[in-house]
Order: sequence, then structure tokens, then C-alpha cells
Amino acid sequence: MSEKVTVNTERCIGCGTCVNICPAKVFQLINGKAYPVNAERCLLCRACKTHCPVDAISLGSRVIQRENNHIQAS
Repeated sequence: MSEKVTVNTERCIGCGTCVNICPAKVFQLINGKAYPVNAERCLLCRACKTHCPVDAISLGSRVIQRENNHIQAS
């Protein structure tokens, strides 16, 4: 199973949006790029992915599975 949240550092522009919006404080800016240094804290709320202006954040299979279960249950 993949990580909950990853950042494509080639796309990341270091704007800090994910750092500021994440309620679980998953991200930290290091050398001008965002890194999910506390990925285990991720609440799977999607705020980071939704607000990233360059779509540099990916959510792992745990989130996809959760979404599929939700869609099927609807």
C-alpha cells in the first residue's frame, strides 16, 4: 500500500499553501519545497490536494479505497 500523501517536488513551487491549510500539520517547507514530514498524521481530508495551485500533491491508495467505498455506499 502506498503512502497516504506524497509531494512531487519537481512540481512544488514552495508556496506553503499545504503547510498552512493542513489541520494535521503534515507538511514542512525544506529548502523551498514542501515535504510530508508527518505523513502518518494525515487525516485524509484532501485540503492539501484541493488547494495546491500546481497539483503537486498525490494521495495514496488508502484515500482511493476510502473514496471507492464511499461512492459504492451512496
